Amino acid sequence: SNPTTALEFIWDLSHPLLANNLVRFDPPSGQIAPGGFATIKVIVRANVRPCIVSDEISVQVRTVVVEEGRRRNNQSRLESRLAKTGGSRVGTAARESIV
Repeated sequence: SNPTTALEFIWDLSHPLLANNLVRFDPPSGQIAPGGFATIKVIVRANVRPCIVSDEISVQVRTVVVEEGRRRNNQSRLESRLAKTGGSRVGTAARESIV
């Protein structure tokens, strides 16, 4: 695997077992860093009469390119924009409408 390629995954949330909240995956989606792993908790609700469930639930997996040299910080986009504008409020310019 390419060290600059990560994986994104998302479970098929439209599957009847998931849509009816009988089975849940935690997390239902996420990203796996190069060389990393994901721990997925499978939660089964036993609120029905005992039965055997033999089914398949699909998970979509795709590769994503990770930007090298980009460092993430804990700021949200809004916080980052506020920092760049010197703390002034973003999007609060006066507006005038003629009717």
